[in-house]
Amino acid sequence: MNNTFDAIMPISIRPEAVFVSGLGSCLNDDQGNTYLDFIQGWAVNTLGHSDPALVAAIQNQAQTLINPSPGFYNAPMIQLADQLVEHSVFDHVFFTN
Repeated sequence: MNNTFDAIMPISIRPEAVFVSGLGSCLNDDQGNTYLDFIQGWAVNTLGHSDPALVAAIQNQAQTLINPSPGFYNAPMIQLADQLVEHSVFDHVFFTN
């Protein structure tokens, strides 16, 4: 693989490793090296990589509804918001990324 990174905005200093797969807390690059992933999406995703239960849940949801605008209600949004409010000190939640 010829790795040129010119089209990618430089938001931070990145190592030149190109990750192609992952399992659990490990990442694999295109050279066959394995790394322990301590960052996992900069703390946005700490679910690990390729967990069968997570993959099944994502596949199931993708077959139903992927991501409507936050300007609309959807069933998973309502369910998650209710659970977060129930188990926290907050009265409302705002979903963003």
